[in-house]
Amino acid sequence: MNNVIDTFARILNDDPDQSVKSNLKFYFSTILFNMLCQNEPYGGSQDSQATESKRLENFILSVRHEYETAGVKSLKGFHLLFFPVWSGDHFYLIVINQKAKKVEIIDNLSLPEGITYDDKYKTFAERTFEAWTIFSEQEGHPLRKAQISAYEIVLLEMPWKNRTNKTDCGVYAMRHMETYKGNQTWNCGFKNTDEDKDFICRLRMRYGTEILLSVLNKRHELMYLALKRANQVE
Repeated sequence: MNNVIDTFARILNDDPDQSVKSNLKFYFSTILFNMLCQNEPYGGSQDSQATESKRLENFILSVRHEYETAGVKSLKGFHLLFFPVWSGDHFYLIVINQKAKKVEIIDNLSLPEGITYDDKYKTFAERTFEAWTIFSEQEGHPLRKAQISAYEIVLLEMPWKNRTNKTDCGVYAMRHMETYKGNQTWNCGFKNTDEDKDFICRLRMRYGTEILLSVLNKRHELMYLALKRANQVE
């Protein structure tokens, strides 16, 4: 599923409707969070390769690679920076909202009984933001101390959050990426009712089609021809 989220991030960065070119939103892959906060890229354990300096170095290299790949010259002034997270067999988002001065956690699942914020989210948001400030300084557009201290960590509350759907977190994350514009009262189509089952099914079909037929998919022409033959599309 990580590859699906990562490909979807590239598609969104290539979509003019997502305003990437007008410095509104930029979507990173799960690689950045993994390099910064997970042990799996370093052999699954805390070894000499997984020092904090090495994690930070890999995070910054990944940031540069991904915005350059997207054809963006600089991330200075971008309002929303999306970092998909895969942790504990679950997807959610960390969003640096530079306009509202917030680091926002967007998660479709509510905290279960007996599990605290720190149990689930640890210091992931703080570490992501700290790494971002170091990257910004290296890029020549540092945040002032007063700006950094103004940021707050926020776990967004949404009316469609629930404790029951633990299988469609990837679809929720993709829909949140696609629709969130920094307004905490936004409507992304979920209602927290039985209607969500059909909505999620339709989103899966649409996202799958977009990924398969995207020009970023090296095999998209072969896939298009196969669909054309199967459906006799002219």
